[in-house]
Amino acid sequence: MQIVVEEIEGWYIAGLSEKDSRQVKLRPFRNTNSLTKEQFNRLIPPKYGSRRDFMRELLQHFSMQTAVSKNMSFRYFIQKYNLEASA
Repeated sequence: MQIVVEEIEGWYIAGLSEKDSRQVKLRPFRNTNSLTKEQFNRLIPPKYGSRRDFMRELLQHFSMQTAVSKNMSFRYFIQKYNLEASA
């Protein structure tokens, strides 16, 4: 059994570089360790039709290497399963 942080929305934001954050109309985050679902939902720019559309857009810009540096639980997950974080 594996236990992970219940709210992983921070993982989506953690994978964005400063440039990509600006491109999707977000302020850059240094870390996303304490980002909640509610905070994530408030970040969604009106131009996205739904939360799902926004999450898809974030994944198009996602960098594992960046996420590892910005989110402790994501870093733990990557290290625990020996996943490559250079994508």
